[in-house]
Amino acid sequence: MFLCKECEDFRFPYTVVEPKKAHKHLPNARAISNTAVKKDEARSKDVRRGECSTGTTTIHNQDISEPNPAPGCTNPQILVNELLTYVIFHRNSCTSAALVRVICGFFTPNEIAGAKKCLIGVFGHQLSDSTFVTERRASTSRQAHEAEMDDILGIIDYVDSKDSLETIRFVAADLSRLPGYGPEDTNMCAVVDRQQRLDTTVAGLTTKMESLSQLSHDNTQKVSTALSQQLIPEIRNAISSMEKKMDEVHRAVNNITSKPAQTKSMDQSREKNIIVFGVAEALDWRVKLTDVINFVAGREVTVNDAFRVGRAVTGSDKPRPIIVKLCNVWDRRLVLSNCRILSSCTNYMSKIFIAADEPLEERRKKTIRRLYNKARGQQKVTELSEDGASLYIDSVLVFTVKDGDVRSNAGDNGEH
Repeated sequence: MFLCKECEDFRFPYTVVEPKKAHKHLPNARAISNTAVKKDEARSKDVRRGECSTGTTTIHNQDISEPNPAPGCTNPQILVNELLTYVIFHRNSCTSAALVRVICGFFTPNEIAGAKKCLIGVFGHQLSDSTFVTERRASTSRQAHEAEMDDILGIIDYVDSKDSLETIRFVAADLSRLPGYGPEDTNMCAVVDRQQRLDTTVAGLTTKMESLSQLSHDNTQKVSTALSQQLIPEIRNAISSMEKKMDEVHRAVNNITSKPAQTKSMDQSREKNIIVFGVAEALDWRVKLTDVINFVAGREVTVNDAFRVGRAVTGSDKPRPIIVKLCNVWDRRLVLSNCRILSSCTNYMSKIFIAADEPLEERRKKTIRRLYNKARGQQKVTELSEDGASLYIDSVLVFTVKDGDVRSNAGDNGEH
């Protein structure tokens, strides 16, 4: 689809060649920006009346003939686009899947295509050898605007790696075209997506039940003509029982559709948590915990909550582990990726170990694999059960996923 010349000049003003004027009589940058924003607001009203099908996209600068200032420039260009402003603001605080889901659910395909075209127009000289400039088309797996949204995120990451993203200041002129929630928050897009999947599942169950009901009806007629009158009451009782079960399934399906979709699972509640081992149970253990996390991350990290797991044992030299709740998954990934540097410390930090907060079953599976490799390295006879849930060393059951360390449990129960 091609735009008329007036719409093309409005959507991509940096492509218009204008004669250079003397700069000594130009007003200051604030006056130029305010005047340009007022013009964009008037043009945005024309866009909403149908004169142009895409969202607000405007670039302002004191000298449009230089679309990409030097990295150290103190007067960056101003790009007015609500979609790109939302992406730039949230791209480092959420996952790409959540960001794409919100953008594709809130903005129109024309707005997504316009945002991509705007980025290519500004940073086209850096993207000439990349695949981001390719025009996307719809396929059986996904729509064209979803592929263009992936291209937008790829362009932003690529330009940011070249330190060229700082030359553009992204702003929003029409706040009504900005989602009022973050990508990771509970929002209407996520609820609608879950509801659509639930409706599809319910429709499939309904179709299967209708086919079963029809099959049951057909079989009833065939059996009634083939069997004697003595078996007819028994067949009717079986059919009645089947219908009751089908009614129960119908009620269960209706209950499922009436309940709101859950927004968080048990795994999501652990995605920001870490477990810290080896911090002594002293009065200043919280201070030491904060120092360890900041040292591993290389910067200050905010901790939402921290508490020890298990019951305190008087006189025990083994400190209880600490579950630490961080603010976001990025801090968790940073701490887990750098925790190996604690082993090279010469102070109390050398005895501290950091691991991810995982379900008990996953931790025990990893323990079985570690004990298995250690025993094989010691030339011992090792054997795993078929499901991998039990470990035998020298024909003795040592560890299971269900009960953990069998030897320590046997000792606690007084068995020898």
